[in-house]
Amino acid sequence: MKSREHLVEFCAASGADAQRLIIILSLGMCRALEGRLVTGDYSCHRLFGPALISAARRADASKGLLDALLLATELDAIERLVADDLERSLADVQARLLEELRLLAPVGLEGSRWSV
Repeated sequence: MKSREHLVEFCAASGADAQRLIIILSLGMCRALEGRLVTGDYSCHRLFGPALISAARRADASKGLLDALLLATELDAIERLVADDLERSLADVQARLLEELRLLAPVGLEGSRWSV
């Protein structure tokens, strides 16, 4: 049986909400990579790449968020070339993402509860 690619979309009520979702997804991927549940290649092939950075730019992401995402795109190379630095690099990316999440203004819940 031939496999098909599946597109997953998320609905954001605003640019800030899109940024929040990007950060939360990125933190989850970092956590999975940290726990060795996924590889750096997987994380960069599936999430940390040009499409995510473009989505962040469309959401008017701050320079800090864009910098954190750019660092995340290098995690696969770090894992391959200097594996001893992966833990430190992950901690750096996660700290930057958490700071960006703190800086986003709290938002109320708007729009549909479920996207299908």
